[in-house]
Amino acid sequence: MRKSRNAPLLFFILIISIQLISVLGFGVFKNKDLTKNPITISNMEFLSFNPSKDIFSNDIGTTSVSNTEMSVFDDSIRNFLKILPKSSHSNQKNIKIIILFEESTSKAKRLELVSSLFENYKIISNYDLIPGTYIEVNLYELLSKESILEGINDINKIYKSKILESPYIREDSLQLNALDKDSYTNWWIEAVGAENLPYDGSGVRVAVVDTGIYNHPGLNIVANHNFVSNESDTNYNDDVGHGTHVAGIVGGDGSGSQGLYKGIAPGASIINARAGNNSGLEEGDIVRAIQWSSKPAPGGAGADIISMSFGGGYPYISDVITLAISNAKKDYNVIFVASAGNSGPGFFTGSTPASGIDVISVGAIDKDDNLASFSSWGPSFQYLGYPDVVAPGVNIISAEAKDSSISKEKRYIGNYFDFSGDADYIPLSGTSMAAPVVSGALAILKEAYPYLTPETARIALLEGARKIPYQTEDDTLKSGAGIINVSASLNYLNSLSVDYNDTAKVFPNILPVKPYDL
Repeated sequence: MRKSRNAPLLFFILIISIQLISVLGFGVFKNKDLTKNPITISNMEFLSFNPSKDIFSNDIGTTSVSNTEMSVFDDSIRNFLKILPKSSHSNQKNIKIIILFEESTSKAKRLELVSSLFENYKIISNYDLIPGTYIEVNLYELLSKESILEGINDINKIYKSKILESPYIREDSLQLNALDKDSYTNWWIEAVGAENLPYDGSGVRVAVVDTGIYNHPGLNIVANHNFVSNESDTNYNDDVGHGTHVAGIVGGDGSGSQGLYKGIAPGASIINARAGNNSGLEEGDIVRAIQWSSKPAPGGAGADIISMSFGGGYPYISDVITLAISNAKKDYNVIFVASAGNSGPGFFTGSTPASGIDVISVGAIDKDDNLASFSSWGPSFQYLGYPDVVAPGVNIISAEAKDSSISKEKRYIGNYFDFSGDADYIPLSGTSMAAPVVSGALAILKEAYPYLTPETARIALLEGARKIPYQTEDDTLKSGAGIINVSASLNYLNSLSVDYNDTAKVFPNILPVKPYDL
């Protein structure tokens, strides 16, 4: 295990992280033992609230840390009120929220409490994976019940279901014609040591939680479900084009391109967990997608790996998504991979869900092994090791979703590859493309070692990684352990000297526990 770290730098950043966390109030749950009077909307500094007047007054000041810690409402709800246009200030405004209950509160009791509290509401999901209920409720009614909610011991915290993005780096250069495939090789496969291997991810199930997946002939899609609220469960096509491209990087077989633009693990089985559209991905829907993807059949898709190429804005960490990921990892042994974000360069530019401690976070490099200018840097607010690794994420060519938003954009500027038949390919850039490269690499490792645990999988990636050119100890928070190498990771696992395929029980002497070694 690598131990070379710039201790003074990391220690300094750790101190800054702690200070920022304390100021911003991240991940704070209400303390049931507090003896102070509960903070209600009527006495919060940030909002002048009087039920007899305008409930949505814009008389907003500064929120104190003590109010953040004691309120049943998470910051997300109060931040939503700050940006809510005055034109929306009516009693008809609804909001989607996630009520996080105590672990001991049964699913039946959750529904009873919701029914007793609200008159105008809609149950979207009563989760199994986390002790929470996802509902749509009248905002006026929610705020007016704040003091009552504060006194219910079963309720831990209430979150607004925020919208996360599935971004990519847009191109603005016009082409006269479609791109020439002879000038664009699949360099990213060789760059991560995934060529000429005896494994291709066969038998491994990889869920892509994204904007859906187009029925591209180069993809082996074994399960579909749509989790976007207020849409049909069977509307799992990709009208954005992001999820299809991601899926092709994981496990496309390249059949529409004569095998040229195949994925890292072309034998992998793809699970389409559609959780977003052109408006983004809602947290509540993401949790539903993670729950279904990770749960074994019947009732779930039984994913071995879940790939997530989306994220929230700096400097935010989602408690509900992080909790869902941790529980799925613990209960079902699922490996989670997420894009680090496209907000670089700069420290603290990462986002959720990559910032979670149970997620392998992935930054991006270009064809010359240079860190992409847009790739987000660490540390995160939850641990210092961010990103974990980097992978190719610039001009990655993968499956196109016909008639999607991205497809129309690419065809307008001539930035696409025109093959015969109904299967074309487009180049995209972003850490959204780097994350599925790692997901595909893990599918190869998982095929070789079916009992591979999430912890051992992370270790294998770190041990097999090579440093980017001119990488110094100070660059750990930019590129992590370096560029993944599947062959080297396989060699590492082979070197553990086990006589049976039970890597789940084999660990190095030092686990990569965040924040590693200072």
